[in-house]
Amino acid sequence: MTDNGEEEKAYWKKWEKACPYVRNGACCDIAAGECCGATSTTTTTTTTTTTTPATTTTTPATTTTTPATTTTTPATTTTTTTTTPATDVNKDGGGGGDPHFARWGQAHDSFHGECDLVMIHSKQFHNGAGFDLHARTKIQDYFSYIETAALRVGENVLEFYNDHFYMNGFKFTPEDLPLTFGGEYKYTIENGRVEAGKNAKFYQYYKVDLHQDSSMMFKFYKQYLTIDISGNANDFSDAAGLLGEYHTGAMITRDGHVMTDFNEFGFEWQVHPEDNFIFRESRAPQLPYEMCRMPTAARPSRRLRNSEMIDEAREACAHVKEGSFQLCVDDVVTVGDAGIATLW
Repeated sequence: MTDNGEEEKAYWKKWEKACPYVRNGACCDIAAGECCGATSTTTTTTTTTTTTPATTTTTPATTTTTPATTTTTPATTTTTTTTTPATDVNKDGGGGGDPHFARWGQAHDSFHGECDLVMIHSKQFHNGAGFDLHARTKIQDYFSYIETAALRVGENVLEFYNDHFYMNGFKFTPEDLPLTFGGEYKYTIENGRVEAGKNAKFYQYYKVDLHQDSSMMFKFYKQYLTIDISGNANDFSDAAGLLGEYHTGAMITRDGHVMTDFNEFGFEWQVHPEDNFIFRESRAPQLPYEMCRMPTAARPSRRLRNSEMIDEAREACAHVKEGSFQLCVDDVVTVGDAGIATLW
């Protein structure tokens, strides 16, 4: 074994303590069997190549999330379409003549009792302001008719007669119209148009607009009153009374039962003490003391009625739809005045 040269000795003296094992000029750890010097270029290249595909694997995960947003969109479209048309169409109701009452969207039925009647009661009308329509009927000989009506809208009460009306106790005449009242919801009373060819001194029409969706007409021919109402579900969906349940016109009692006899239904909706009493003055009969009075005089049979009057009645009622035509004819013959046919 040859002696190490001076240069080799200096090399070993420098690295012996720090590197117990040196191979090819690189300081190594003999226990681990690995080199401790700088990482070779070959090893670095291998590490870089392995890392590159990891980024590629993450990219498709974002693509999978995109269709979830597309699925939500049609659900909103379906909801909007379903709710739109619910309140577009109004329903008609009212009463008049001998008298006959038309429940919401239904044909006329007759109730001849003399008393105060709840035609419509709504608690929810216009955000809970409330609505009441009462009719006061009167017996004349062997028939009866609507003499006057009282209307409550919120805190305002109106009472109608053929040549004047009252609002909150103050008297007004048709010359004072139009008149607007209300707060958040505005209501207007104006003179209704009397059809051409009629003698205006026998007629007085009051038109009441109930804000936007509903309206009423109080039509007098002499002392006989007919009430027409065009009501929207926005205003009257919870309505009860002689005009029935709003959506079906069914005869629903105060405690929610269904009736089938309109005469009994009339007695059911006589104004009770617990109802809002909205007429200025009380008039008998009134519950709890007396029920509606019925006419006691016998009605003449159709066979004994004046044939000329019947012919006149048929001509006067020619404009009335088939379902109500005979009721119109009976009203004209009973009252003996063809002018009452014009209220139909």
